[in-house]
Amino acid sequence: MLVKKEVSFLHGNILTKEMLNETYVYPRDFVELKYCDYSDGIIAGLDFVENDGTTYLTKGIVKFKGEYYFLLEDINLTSYFLEMHKQQNWSTKLYYLYLKSSTPIKVDSIIVQNLDLYVSEECKQDDLFLLCRFYGGKDNMELPQLNGNEEKEPFKKLTDDNLYVNMIDTLYAMPGKATYHPFLFKAVAEYLEQKPNKSILDNVILMQIQNMKVLSIDAMKTYINAVGCDDEKATNRKELFDSFIKCLKKEEEQKTFLEKNKENEHLKSRRHNGPKGMLL
Repeated sequence: MLVKKEVSFLHGNILTKEMLNETYVYPRDFVELKYCDYSDGIIAGLDFVENDGTTYLTKGIVKFKGEYYFLLEDINLTSYFLEMHKQQNWSTKLYYLYLKSSTPIKVDSIIVQNLDLYVSEECKQDDLFLLCRFYGGKDNMELPQLNGNEEKEPFKKLTDDNLYVNMIDTLYAMPGKATYHPFLFKAVAEYLEQKPNKSILDNVILMQIQNMKVLSIDAMKTYINAVGCDDEKATNRKELFDSFIKCLKKEEEQKTFLEKNKENEHLKSRRHNGPKGMLL
């Protein structure tokens, strides 16, 4: 049986334990039903944005070890970066920004457990949730951008340049297996929008990102195999994303080759079918 409940808070009435319990259980059940089959990762928000030279982490929801944590206000990462840089005197090397679970605190029968920002030089710590990798030698956490002017490596700043924030290993929750952060797929969409003579597969990928912000890992592998690349060689998230990007560029190169070949065939046809001289 399906059920819908409403709690009425009338002026002068006494709040009962059952009324308060319903205000807690109902929204919690909604979140659990909607995302129970999702992997750990970012459920919504927690995007990296830059405004007037300041980098922010937007409010959102994270699923971590099966529990849901809510960030209700944007975090000024630039201020955090500058303060931590002074305290810890970061050197010119790579650091990892995590969310770390705090010790639960009980206040008036309410148990509060936070995920706090935490910086470490070590990567892949299972008891922490990774937000990004960054370079400690700058005065800000600089976000990467697609370099459309660089034909050979337009995604280099997003995947391989250590001077910029890197989100390759940031988990975004999906049914089954976590995918990549929407920040990366936004760059993919930008690349495809600029790509001339897009194929049917290109348009399918672009529409999926425009509708859902992300692609599932399975969808990426299907695209890779359809284009003719081999995704079995990818042993980690970085290699899989590189393979996906390689296929985007490979298909464009194939398209260019086919267009040139078609032009050559057309020229040959014109020469063969053109007017012939008259023998006298």
